[in-house]
Amino acid sequence: MRRHIDHGALVCATCSGSVLLAEAGLLDGAEAASHWSMADLFRDRYPGVRFRPERILCDSGRAGQLITTGGASSWQDLALYLIGRFCGAEEAARVARLFLLGDRGYGQLPFASMARPRQHSDAVISKIQAWLVAVRLHGASAPAQRCRHFEDPGVAG
Repeated sequence: MRRHIDHGALVCATCSGSVLLAEAGLLDGAEAASHWSMADLFRDRYPGVRFRPERILCDSGRAGQLITTGGASSWQDLALYLIGRFCGAEEAARVARLFLLGDRGYGQLPFASMARPRQHSDAVISKIQAWLVAVRLHGASAPAQRCRHFEDPGVAG
């Protein structure tokens, strides 16, 4: 990979693909994005990389040859970035409208709140936390079921 970069190749990594670039030493001294959950891995294993968990995209240096992005769906942001870079901002905006791609200028950390909650020592609160995670992941079958769960957290859903 390094040889290709040395010959001018553009290399992009999305989500945990940034780990491969870090392992190859290509991100040493550079900013990099990856899925926000990789923060501990980057901190512990790749201290020379300036990991930016809040960012959706980082142009990681080397004259714009290394581009890293956040979570798996950030390929959309990467595509728009590359269209803008090679075809202009107007074309990137046109493609975004055509494919209904939204602005995620707020970054990816707002999604980190979807991580598993810490277990609470109170059994009722712990059951409610587990139920909220299940609803977030799978949805509840009906509003009435949601109400019953809050009235009696012991009800299986």
